Amino acid sequence: RRAAPSRNIRPRPKSPLPTRNYTVSELKSFNGVDRENVLIGVKGDVYDVTSAKAFYGPGGAYNGMAGRDAS
Repeated sequence: RRAAPSRNIRPRPKSPLPTRNYTVSELKSFNGVDRENVLIGVKGDVYDVTSAKAFYGPGGAYNGMAGRDAS
């Protein structure tokens, strides 16, 4: 028997960026300043964290991770 879905959970929007590999120099530009999107790398995987730009974008607590491999 399936549990009823929670009404508080909303599906995350898909990233407008295509799935692809990024070089370190390409990733650097996705810091919320040079480009609108914010990406972070973790152990070789790249995540679009633009929806959490308040945390990862300019002035955010985790801005140091934006456009870099955070691992």
